[in-house]
Amino acid sequence: MADAETLLDEKLNAIAASLFKEHGLSFDTARRAGGWTNGVWLNEGLALRLSKEKDSDRLHRESLRCQFLSPTVGYPATVATGRAQGHEWCLSRRVPGVPLGDVWQNLPWPQKARAVKEIVDIALAVHATDPAHVAPVTKETAWYSGFDREATLKDIQNYVAGGHFAQGQGLVLGEILDRFHHWHRGGPLVLCHGDITVDNLLWHEGHVTSLLDFEHAVMAPSVLDIHSLVNLALNPVDENDSSDLMLLGAKGLGREGDKYVADMVSLFRPMLPGEREAGLLMGYNLYFRLRFFQFWLEDPRRGYLGDYAYQKLLSLCDGKGGYLAGLLQ
Repeated sequence: MADAETLLDEKLNAIAASLFKEHGLSFDTARRAGGWTNGVWLNEGLALRLSKEKDSDRLHRESLRCQFLSPTVGYPATVATGRAQGHEWCLSRRVPGVPLGDVWQNLPWPQKARAVKEIVDIALAVHATDPAHVAPVTKETAWYSGFDREATLKDIQNYVAGGHFAQGQGLVLGEILDRFHHWHRGGPLVLCHGDITVDNLLWHEGHVTSLLDFEHAVMAPSVLDIHSLVNLALNPVDENDSSDLMLLGAKGLGREGDKYVADMVSLFRPMLPGEREAGLLMGYNLYFRLRFFQFWLEDPRRGYLGDYAYQKLLSLCDGKGGYLAGLLQ
């Protein structure tokens, strides 16, 4: 008997085939692309996203908010949206390029630095979107957290009781949480993408040209996206190495590698000018790492992703900014 995942995949394939047929395309020419919450197919000049979850409205809200984005963002034009057998879908024009994740590891340091600066420009264009247009169709919680202080404090206490953190480490994490919530609603909220990763960016002819997949967009302080940008730009050279080392504190990368790190610090520090921004950056990283740590505890087969998150949480417990300290000085 087929398992639930196989049955869902067969159902989504059938829906995708029907939608492409309605637009004059054969499913035989479609190519399945990546996708975590959605099934994604590329077919000639069109891209189809089909929600794996029934009765979701994320793609519909995305289509409403993204009509207000600046052309700088490179968001693809929407052809049509709808719902089939309870699964919402969005059909859009394909944007030339490949996911940045396909080329990121092999880019020379100077090209990486230029790419990050282009991503920052795109993110700033997103943040400049008129809140009056997008706030009514955008949530204020991220995909990885609802930013519930009391529930998260309880989780931290349980992790201390379970031996994952010492009592003093748990207190430091609680202090990070308190500082975060002191500032979280204390300033203007802007449209944030909420999930800026190398897999949601397109690379074309030597440049980052497009930011895709706004279904997890958030009305939040701009630091929410800066947190994603810092993690994108300053992750370890090899993410499969779960040691407590970010490029931010790395040495011996060679002249160009060390210059890249210095350039990234110079790029991000002005975006984090004061106590408010520092508190928010630490808090977003805490919530983000806790989510992946929770994934790991629920299913240890997730491997290095959870272990990596745990090492980052231990780093934050030093009370001095941990792996983020170099940005916060």
